[in-house]
Amino acid sequence: MTQGDSALRAAPPARAPPFGSAPDGEAPSRPPHELPPPLPPGRDRRGWPIPIALALLGPFLALRAEACADPSKAPQRLKTLLDEAAAVLAGVEAYQRHPLPPRRLDRPVLWSAGGARLLDYGGEGPVLVVAPSLVNRATVLDLLDERSFMAGMARSGLRALLLDWGEPSAEDLGLGLEGYARERLAPALRAAARIGGEPPALMGYCMAGALCVGALSLEPGLARRFAATAAPWDFRHMPGLEGLRRRSAEISAGLEAAAAVFGAAPGEALQTLFALRDPWTAARKFRDFAALDLSGFEARLFVALEDWANDGVPLAPRVAREAFQDWFLRNKPSRGLWRLGPDRVDPRRYDRPVLIASGTRDAVAPPAATRPLLEALPRARLLEANAGHVGLIVGGGAAEKLWGPLAAFFAERTGEDRAAPPPGGDPAKRESRRQKPPCGSRRPDAVSAQANAIILRSSGVLRRS
Repeated sequence: MTQGDSALRAAPPARAPPFGSAPDGEAPSRPPHELPPPLPPGRDRRGWPIPIALALLGPFLALRAEACADPSKAPQRLKTLLDEAAAVLAGVEAYQRHPLPPRRLDRPVLWSAGGARLLDYGGEGPVLVVAPSLVNRATVLDLLDERSFMAGMARSGLRALLLDWGEPSAEDLGLGLEGYARERLAPALRAAARIGGEPPALMGYCMAGALCVGALSLEPGLARRFAATAAPWDFRHMPGLEGLRRRSAEISAGLEAAAAVFGAAPGEALQTLFALRDPWTAARKFRDFAALDLSGFEARLFVALEDWANDGVPLAPRVAREAFQDWFLRNKPSRGLWRLGPDRVDPRRYDRPVLIASGTRDAVAPPAATRPLLEALPRARLLEANAGHVGLIVGGGAAEKLWGPLAAFFAERTGEDRAAPPPGGDPAKRESRRQKPPCGSRRPDAVSAQANAIILRSSGVLRRS
């Protein structure tokens, strides 16, 4: 669910001048023909990004209809499209030839099962387990030395552990969402509890947020507190949903056919589905990339994000089927109909402190999709930052907007032993909590004064009493 167009929003490069030119009074930072040296042997990205070809094809197909409506405008329109396509392709070529960054996620393995591994990022303090989306690699949480969420948590007084789902093993391929909750996430959290001597704090990013809610509903004692970051819960508000519904039969058949041929739902197919929500925007970011200093930090960040976004992880067939049908099409989580095996997922069973972290500019999991967790979880508070889906984790202001408030929340101990309210809670109190959420409150389960000090320095938007 974290896609290439989101990567652009995380670190938007400056808009490029028309292809082959520079702003008045400035020389181009690099001639268009001057590209980085050829790729070293081994990994390459010459097949990436797949959706760009489709993005470039669409406007040319549309031109046929425009030409029939007004033939006099067709030549100029064609020239404009050709110029735009040339600029995009120059950026794609520059991206494909850019030096490969070092491999990430090379950390000590503390626990493993199937393809999943619990990686140790060090740090001293309470244990934190971070679970990324199942669709993308965990690399986004340790993207570059300058933008590593995991390293930031380790520096903030936490023992930071990353649950890397990895490539599905033969055993993983038979699992559905229930299997990942019971046989991967829950055992990893128990291993973390043995390491720290107590249940860890837990963060679920994107798709993993809902999976974590499911696991904590089944076994609340797995985590002493929980943060759902950019995690959709009410899937009615997911962008492009109507298009997915219209094509649900074809998409379902395609996923089943791919699973039959490859044994899993290929990551490339899933990324293409997401990129095609707005393919031309996804293509134009490569035009902008071509205007950057290709040896600078902005270019390295763009390349690292695109490598991550385009290097999708195959999904176990049951996971792909259940997430698409039960979450996206039927919206079972927010309707109270989602089940993990025989058990209905009831978030109200998790009676520990919760922080819902959401980006106000998130186009993948918009606030309307993430905020309903505030009502679903009895002790949730809301942190909103002026950021996009990926920008929450690796954007220029992420350390101030999100990392600091999250680290303070995970380190806090207040209110972890308080009993949960009855199912549904007191309606008056729930309404008050909805209108005046979170962390500036001095109630027992609120974030501490130390956390408030960090949060209030944030440039994000924080709902508080």
